[in-house]
Amino acid sequence: MNGGPRRLAYVLTAIHEGGLERFTGDLMDALPAQEFEPILYVLTQNNPWLGEFERRGVKIRTYHASNAVRLGSVPSLVRALLDLRKDFRKDGIELVHTCDFLPAAVGRLAALTSGVRFRVHTLHSLYEWFPRWAHLLNRWLSGFTQVITAVSQSAADSARRLESLPESKLRVVLNGADVSRFSFSATERERVRRELGIGANEILIGTVGSLTTRKGQEILVEAVSKLPDALPAWKVAIFGAAYGGPQDNLAVVQAAIATYGLHDRVRIHPPREDVPALLSAFDIFCMPSRVEGLSLASVEAQLCEALSVFSDIGPFREVVTDGWNGFLFRSEDPSSLAQVLERLMGSLDSFAEVRSNARKDALERFDKKRMTGTYLGIYRELLRTGAR
Repeated sequence: MNGGPRRLAYVLTAIHEGGLERFTGDLMDALPAQEFEPILYVLTQNNPWLGEFERRGVKIRTYHASNAVRLGSVPSLVRALLDLRKDFRKDGIELVHTCDFLPAAVGRLAALTSGVRFRVHTLHSLYEWFPRWAHLLNRWLSGFTQVITAVSQSAADSARRLESLPESKLRVVLNGADVSRFSFSATERERVRRELGIGANEILIGTVGSLTTRKGQEILVEAVSKLPDALPAWKVAIFGAAYGGPQDNLAVVQAAIATYGLHDRVRIHPPREDVPALLSAFDIFCMPSRVEGLSLASVEAQLCEALSVFSDIGPFREVVTDGWNGFLFRSEDPSSLAQVLERLMGSLDSFAEVRSNARKDALERFDKKRMTGTYLGIYRELLRTGAR
């Protein structure tokens, strides 16, 4: 490619409404148009949130791979890899940025075999559930990847331990959120609570995230079933989509609601665009996740001064200092979560300082501009070494 913007490839498995997709969109939005041209490559056809990228005017190519990592998926993945190689050459791609496991494996192999010189990979979670062969493949591919970033220190530490990734290539770039968009709004709080039928004196406990086993929403359902009757009236709103597949958790959450007889108090809602308004409407924001990288939703909640309650997994300990800007409970322990909720619900008005600390800390550490600026610097640094 001679002259014009440098072409960058972003490879994803699918386009659902999630943190990984928002991360990719944020990076694309930050690219100076005169300097870079992003192209999105999506391995599958199940893309309900594709419009978010179409409105950006980004060139998008989709393929027909399976998103299940099993032997029967190999033929479709091989075809996608071969098509990706061909398209990388045709599109004049100079740098490939991958995330997660499946698109990172296929995308980096396609880049390596098509002559794309630069590869950047981002670790979005602690992939401790991966089989050993997946960690070995990641370790091998790291030898052909110039920069590997992790969205949290916990994710970086896990990769070092499980995959012995080269220290010289690994950088921690904390996730970032739009600090101008995410802030508390009393007006939006009242609007959303009216829509949800929440009374003025009712406590609303909310959570936002895809309905997958890693998010553990059923832990929250069991926890609220243990709350004493003496507490003020309360309801739980779970916002998230279920996309099927082995990680789908919708049936489990629905079963928990039925088991504890909570149909009148716990509701599952589809995702909404007005997430800042949702976070303003919640009295308590809870994420009972089993595994995270560094959840964007957790950072967005802090920016909206939500009274946040998170499981005490490593990434959440990077967001919250227990009792100062939020609260932690023992991971996968509904009784521990119930104890924290009971304490907060008994005196919600006494935690104004915790809410204030949450926003101040998030502004200082999790600004999206810092994150995107860091990646822009990485792209420029690499491409300068291969200047045309």
